[in-house]
Amino acid sequence: MAAVLLFSSQVAYGRVGNSAMQFAFERLGAPCIAIPSIFLSNRPDYAATHHRVTDVSVCDGVFRALAANGWIAGVRAVVTGYLPSAEHATLAAEWVREMKQADPSLLYVCDPVIGDEPGGPYIDEAAGRAIRAELLPLADIATPNRFELGWLTGAPVASAESAVDAARALGPATVLATSSPAENNMRLANTLVMTDEAWTATVARRERVPHGTGDFLAAVFTARLLQGYKPQDALALATASMDALISASAGSSELEMVAAQGVWADPMPWPIHEVREPFEQPAALTA
Repeated sequence: MAAVLLFSSQVAYGRVGNSAMQFAFERLGAPCIAIPSIFLSNRPDYAATHHRVTDVSVCDGVFRALAANGWIAGVRAVVTGYLPSAEHATLAAEWVREMKQADPSLLYVCDPVIGDEPGGPYIDEAAGRAIRAELLPLADIATPNRFELGWLTGAPVASAESAVDAARALGPATVLATSSPAENNMRLANTLVMTDEAWTATVARRERVPHGTGDFLAAVFTARLLQGYKPQDALALATASMDALISASAGSSELEMVAAQGVWADPMPWPIHEVREPFEQPAALTA
């Protein structure tokens, strides 16, 4: 029985979207159902690429067939990632609501894949607005990067501290904000913000990092929660896994998830520290 349902992009070559998350989850013992919102030969930054967006009616039909066969009933978590249109976001919201109604304990993780620095948005504004209005209010956890957190809240994210303020405005009870600048921009912070506490793990800033680290981090963090770890301990393990994988992938155009699984799947927990300073909490977002 699958433990996790993924709804994101999928590539034939490489490790981004579902193609990153599924291996990470399954290596950590969480079988997956993966529904592609778009299917690509590879990332668009390669010399040649081909893709086709999965029609919303096809995605809905896949959800319906999975449900009719009884395979959705046992799912413990849903993770949404790259959704190429507002209609895909609306469909995801409909199915998350239905699944949560059937099982209130279902964990919904929204990875709001909107864009990154320095390139900016990957998707059109309507899709981003739909993620903000329809999916974030349903999410138990959100995992935005620095650009996405700023885009969604309208607040600049210039430090781990400002990431805490922005995360509290985002809406979900738990936000894992990734890639915030730390220590005079010499390091990057993964900051876990919950209702009454916040924790930060910092890593070295690297000039060249393969794509897919956000997908990988969201998957490993969620997998550790499903294993029963506390959120802050899941942060420590997920950050350690990510840093180990990035180091093992140095010089590669893709994350070497299979070759390096021996180091990232069983790491020593990364040092984290609690953020104790009081921050002004902005008003929650409105749809």
